[in-house]
Amino acid sequence: EYTISFRLYLPIGSRVHCQMVLVSWRHSRNTISRVFIANKILSIRAGNRLPFFAGDVLGAVLAPLTFLGIFSAEGTTSVVLLTVALQVVTVSAYGPVGAYLVERFPAAVRSSGYGVGYSLSIVLPALYPYYLPALQQMLGRHEAVALLLVFAGLLVAIGGAAGPDTNGTRALA
Repeated sequence: EYTISFRLYLPIGSRVHCQMVLVSWRHSRNTISRVFIANKILSIRAGNRLPFFAGDVLGAVLAPLTFLGIFSAEGTTSVVLLTVALQVVTVSAYGPVGAYLVERFPAAVRSSGYGVGYSLSIVLPALYPYYLPALQQMLGRHEAVALLLVFAGLLVAIGGAAGPDTNGTRALA
């Protein structure tokens, strides 16, 4: 393993040793991976609906608070911890998505169903350059993003509550 030793200059003027950033990145990846796995285990035991619904209701509450907290945090450690927490509360609910989409469709149309289901879920987020500036003018730079985090969490929670619980209901063959 190689050690990189140089200084990274951030826009705010503080210096962060690159090795610390790499260690923080590794810890962040490990934490998120563990939460993904834990969320999938929960979905296996409790059904797919519960992690989608509960995880995203929780995400709709915690994600905007964590996001806004990043901008008021003091010190690199606080920023890194809040960033990891934001990743956990926003991304971890997607651990069971692949299995849910596969179980949702019969084998004859599984590939098409998965593709359409996944692709439609990224259309609105991909168009953010068109609507985010207007929202930021109305609400503020960070507050608009926080509102979108609430909206996204609620949409996934509604989808999770409305969809069937597919855990073990359809053979994968």
